[in-house]
Amino acid sequence: MEHYIFNHDHRIWARVGATSLSYSDGDKAEDYLLTVLRNANDVSTSSLELRSAICDWPSEYHLSMMRHNLLRPFQIKDSDQILELGCGCGSISRHLGETGASVYAVEGSYRRAQIAAERCRDLINVKIFCDNINEFIPDIKFDFVTLIGVLEYARMFISSEDPVKTCLEKARSFLKDDGVLILAIENQLGLKYFNGCAEDHTGIPYFGINNCYGKYSPVTFTRKELIRQLSASGFETVSFYYPLPDYKLPRLIIATEALDHPRFNVEDFLCMTESLDYTGNSYRGFHETRVWPLLARDGLFPDLANSFLILASKKANAQIEKRKTPWLAASYSTDRLPTYATETLIVQTSEDRLEVTKKAVFLSAILPQEKVQRFIHHLDNNCPYFEGKLLLAEFQSQMAAQADVSDVIKPWVAFLRQQSSDPHNSMGTIPGHFLDCIPRNLVTSRENKLSFFDSEWIVKQPIPLLWVVVRGMVDSISKSKAPECLKGKIMRDFITGLFNSCEIEIRESDWLLVDQMEAELQQHVFGHSHYFSYIEFLNLIVGKEMSIYERIFDLEAEITRSEAEIKRVKATVSWWITKPLRLMSLPVLYLIKWFRKHHKDQQI
Repeated sequence: MEHYIFNHDHRIWARVGATSLSYSDGDKAEDYLLTVLRNANDVSTSSLELRSAICDWPSEYHLSMMRHNLLRPFQIKDSDQILELGCGCGSISRHLGETGASVYAVEGSYRRAQIAAERCRDLINVKIFCDNINEFIPDIKFDFVTLIGVLEYARMFISSEDPVKTCLEKARSFLKDDGVLILAIENQLGLKYFNGCAEDHTGIPYFGINNCYGKYSPVTFTRKELIRQLSASGFETVSFYYPLPDYKLPRLIIATEALDHPRFNVEDFLCMTESLDYTGNSYRGFHETRVWPLLARDGLFPDLANSFLILASKKANAQIEKRKTPWLAASYSTDRLPTYATETLIVQTSEDRLEVTKKAVFLSAILPQEKVQRFIHHLDNNCPYFEGKLLLAEFQSQMAAQADVSDVIKPWVAFLRQQSSDPHNSMGTIPGHFLDCIPRNLVTSRENKLSFFDSEWIVKQPIPLLWVVVRGMVDSISKSKAPECLKGKIMRDFITGLFNSCEIEIRESDWLLVDQMEAELQQHVFGHSHYFSYIEFLNLIVGKEMSIYERIFDLEAEITRSEAEIKRVKATVSWWITKPLRLMSLPVLYLIKWFRKHHKDQQI
C-alpha cells in the first residue's frame, strides 16, 4: 500500500494529506465507545463485556450482537478478500474478520477509524484505513465490497454531479469480475415510516415519504429507484433480501424467493415483527403484525419493507449465483447468552420439501450440558417444515377483530391436556419437552390438527401445565394489538376470563409459582435479571394514559426531532443565502426594543 502510512499507535493506515470527515455520532458517544473497547478484555462478536456496556442507542448499534445477523446467512470463506466501505466503528468489520477472510475496512472519520481498529485489534487479517471512499486507492480487487448504511450519505461526503452514482461506480470498480456488492439501506417507503416512526437520519416523522431530502442531506430510496441506480452504475444482477425489523438490528431475513413459494407461509414470520423507532417515539397508527401478512399476501411487501439487503454483481454468472444457498428465511436469537444464540433457516431441500435447520451461532461459546442443570438447550438440526396457519397469527387476527380469542385458546389448552398426567386437572403436569408449546410454535393444518415444532428448551422433570399456558397467553397478548373493548381494563381481568373459558382455575399462589419459574428460565437463557414479570403484566391497564415518565420520554424524543429539523434547515442553501439579511436585521431589532423600552407611551 504505497499510498498509505501505518500509524502503529492507532493501528490505522492513512493516506498522506488525507483529511478526516466530519461524520460522527457525537463526541460523548464515540469517546465512550473507545473507552469501553480499550478497557474490554473480549472485543469479539460474542463479548458479554460489550453487551453489558450498552446504555443507549449509539452503543447498542455498535456493540449489539444482533448487528452481525445481517451477513450470517451468506457463505463468506477464509479465502475471500473483502472491502468494507464506510466501516464506522468496526462492528461489521469484526464479524467479517472472524470469518477468516482478508478485510480492508475504510472509514472517513479518523476517530471512528480508531474505534474500528480497537474493535479489531487482535485480528491480523483486518486492516483499517482512514480515507474518503471516493479517494481510496487499494492494491487489489475484491470478492466482496460492502456499503452497509453508507450510500445514504453519498450526497454529504462525495463531491460530484451525481454522488450516489459515483459511490456505486466506485464500489463496482473495486470488485473482481465475478465479485459481489453487498448493499444495506433503509427503504424510503418503509412501512414503519407510514406508521409514524421518525426517519432514521433526520429524526423527523414522514420526512422520507414526503420526499423532503435536500441536495446535501442524507437520502434513501425506493426499491425500484435502487434497481435503476444499480443498473445505471453497471450492475447486471441484483438480488433483494429483506431484514426485519430493519438492517441495523435484524432478527429475521427473508429472501425474495420465499415471497411466492407455494409451500412456505411467509406470513408466519411477519406476524412477530414490530418496527423500531430509534428516537424513542412510541406513537403508532396501526399494528404492523396485522399489516405485514396482508402486504405479503398481495405482493406489496418488497416495496414497503423497512430495509433492503441487496447483493449485486457485474455479471450474471458471478459468485452471487455460485454461492446461492437454498434458504428462504433466516431467524436469529442472538440477544441471549452466546452459548444459546441460535440461527434457524428454512431450507428448500427439494422441489416439494422444506426443512428447518437450527444451529448454534457462536460455536466457540457452546458449553457442555451439566447433569445437574435444570434446563436443556435442544437444537434439532433438521426437522420437517409444517405447513398451515400459525396459531399466534390466528390469535392476533381474533384480537384485532375484537372477536372471542378463546376459540383459539381452547384447542391449544386441549392439546396440552392430552399430554398431561391428569387431563381433567388444570393443576396437572406435562412432560418437560412441552415447555415451548405455545401459540408461536404451533401450526394448524387444513384438517384443523395442531402440530408442535421448535422444542428448543426442555426441562428434565415434568412441569406444571399452568406454566406453559401462562407463557403462551402472555407471549401472544404482548404480540397482539389490544382491541378497543379492552382499553382501560386491567390485564388480569382479561387473562382470568380466558382461563375461565378453558375451565382452568388459577390462584394467586399459582401466579407467583409460574412467575418464579419463568424468571429462573429467563436468567438461565439471557444471563440477567431484567425480567418483566407476569405479576407486573397482570396489573397493566390496557391502553392506559401515559405515565409522567413516558410523557417525559416522548417529550425528549420530540426535542430530538426538533433539533434534527433545525440542523436540516441550517444545512439548506436558502439558510446560508439569507444569513446576511438576518444579520443585518439584528441592529434594527435592538433599536426597536430600545425605543419601546424608553418610549412606552409612543407608538412606532
